[in-house]
Amino acid sequence: MKHKKDKNSKKTNALRQLDKQKIPYIIHTYEWSEDKSGGLGVAEKFPELAERVFKTIVLKGKSKNLYVCVIHGAAHLDLKKVAKACGEKILICCRFQSLRRKQDIFVEDVLL
Repeated sequence: MKHKKDKNSKKTNALRQLDKQKIPYIIHTYEWSEDKSGGLGVAEKFPELAERVFKTIVLKGKSKNLYVCVIHGAAHLDLKKVAKACGEKILICCRFQSLRRKQDIFVEDVLL
């Protein structure tokens, strides 16, 4: 299955990797809104994909390290457990706008 190019969308590095490895994919687009931005909001727009909706949460520790968590769209993240697993005392959620300004991001993988 070949992906049709959309003039309004930019290809991400993840999509370039899928293309490079010849892995077929389908891009599902929707109108973004602040009140429906979480995993459940996306699942409402694509009920047939609800079990496959995940959300990515980027956290910043007191050490200034960034951590990426990928969880099911209906799940909630326990910041205390994640902080303990990361060896941090406090973690805060990074705003999307602040991440877009970063050029180089160091991310550690943490499995709970």
